[in-house]
Amino acid sequence: MTSAGVSLLRSAETVRTRCRSIYEAAVAGDTEHFAVHPDAFDETARAVADQVEMSYPDGPIPIHGRLNHLRLPGFDGASIAKHECGETLIDFVFVSVLLDAGAGAAWRFFDDDAGVTSRSEGLAVASLRAAEAGVFSSTSTPWKIDGAGLANLDQERVADLMQHRRGNQLAGIAGRLSLLRSLGKIVERSGAVSVSAMLTAEFDSRGQLSATNLLAWILNRFSDLWPGRLELDGNNLGDTWSHHAAGGEGGTAGLVPFHKLSQWLTYSLVEPLAASGVDVTDLEGLTGLAEYRNGGMLLETGAISLKTDPPSAALSPDDTLVVEWRALTVSLLDEIVLRLQSFLPESRSGIGLGELLEAGTWPLGRRLAFDRSASGEPPIRIVSDGTVF
Repeated sequence: MTSAGVSLLRSAETVRTRCRSIYEAAVAGDTEHFAVHPDAFDETARAVADQVEMSYPDGPIPIHGRLNHLRLPGFDGASIAKHECGETLIDFVFVSVLLDAGAGAAWRFFDDDAGVTSRSEGLAVASLRAAEAGVFSSTSTPWKIDGAGLANLDQERVADLMQHRRGNQLAGIAGRLSLLRSLGKIVERSGAVSVSAMLTAEFDSRGQLSATNLLAWILNRFSDLWPGRLELDGNNLGDTWSHHAAGGEGGTAGLVPFHKLSQWLTYSLVEPLAASGVDVTDLEGLTGLAEYRNGGMLLETGAISLKTDPPSAALSPDDTLVVEWRALTVSLLDEIVLRLQSFLPESRSGIGLGELLEAGTWPLGRRLAFDRSASGEPPIRIVSDGTVF
């Protein structure tokens, strides 16, 4: 039985309110690591608006989902994936998102059709090729992704297909494999064959599905995916951390959830669910993503600044500086989306957080990181075990 406190921490609304508490503390000067500069917010919004126009000069902006990483110049892997049925696409996106949690600056993926890719695009292409090869199938059937296949993944085979080797190491590969094996075991325990079968058993296969309900389902049904960190009432809290300014009462006091991968997975399932006849609604209930591209953009544009010199060593996700940075990122993405329309033409009206992430903050954060460093590393480095970022 999930307690009220655990349910509270597994909601997008709590992500937003707890991050806002830390933001307000930072504005008041009551945080240790970061200062907030409201007078720079409009300039940040202007820079994001310019990036939106650069990213998508014509046509609609898609939601910040996984399949966009397969839409590469001269290679449309998303189109290849869409040859499969909607249920298979749901299973593929679920697995591909869990494989994508920071590849590291050195890793590259070499593909005859897509060319040389890296980072999120490289991981997307690599997972596409793995699905084509039947790696996630208990019967080695191409594009079949089932619980038994995931639970018994062979690390050497996956590492080989991901081209993980000396000189081309994929950061956190053991953590990624652990996530997928855990996913397979959860599916098997449910009695369903696949994630998509679990989902359709609990929600109508046609009609509408609230994004916040979808996120809550992911967080509740798949909580055992995440490495044991903080717990409450015997429940693993996943991407939830401590900060003195987070607010709250009782057992949840001082805890701030982010659920970055789970929220990105929710955004990423919008397109596959649409292919299955399900319209995901209320996307505005989700938050922006607390990750280093969005957070790096805020540092680079001056919306926030460190109170001391940047740390020279990579920090763990539970470091107070990282928690503070991520919380400010979530709250400031809300601020930017409110200001954005002032710097965009009327034809771009109605951009929400999902489109903002895809066309604006995330690509701008990446571009500024590469402007600052040839490796494209973020301004603050975070240790990745493949399960948070």
